[in-house]
Amino acid sequence: MAVGAAQQCPGAPPDLPGRRIGPTITLPRMMFVASVLLAWLLSTWPAQSFADGGAPDVAYIAGTGAGGAGITRIDVGRGQIAGSVVVGDGPGALMLSSDAAVLYVAQTRAHSVAVIATSTLSVSATIALRAEPTGLALDPSDPAILYVAGADGSLAVIQLANRTIAATVSAGQALSGLAVAGPNQGTLSGQDLEIYAAD
Repeated sequence: MAVGAAQQCPGAPPDLPGRRIGPTITLPRMMFVASVLLAWLLSTWPAQSFADGGAPDVAYIAGTGAGGAGITRIDVGRGQIAGSVVVGDGPGALMLSSDAAVLYVAQTRAHSVAVIATSTLSVSATIALRAEPTGLALDPSDPAILYVAGADGSLAVIQLANRTIAATVSAGQALSGLAVAGPNQGTLSGQDLEIYAAD
């Protein structure tokens, strides 16, 4: 069954009986061409998975291994484990740096944050806290600042250069999650940094 037929071009000689001007495209031919084109597009399209702050093909899981004291790295693209590291007692919230070079781990029972170098998958430092950490967030405008939500209702501001607590703010109740919006990214003011904490 013909889907489209040739049309006479203006100024062209009249069509002769039995002569066809242009191709006739049938439905099966169109479906075949479309399937070949789709197969070609899928074969050339770059396949890539993203997880945890945009690190290509990588995801991190807390609480793995003996006693739930480890962090496991997953190669999402290959669907397999790509390494693990023991960080201590009670790893919880995770925060990956924007360049994917450092993974910060909230250690709930140890009241600290473990700093993991992702290139070697090893703990490079530990930052002591005054309360159980329940959420982590990096400052989008200053990657040298880490915000830590506490189970006691505190919000600690960590200077990563010297790994010390620069300030602590009390929210008055236990916090369970944390997010930070930089200038022109939040909902209240276009110029200020906004910190959102779940209680």
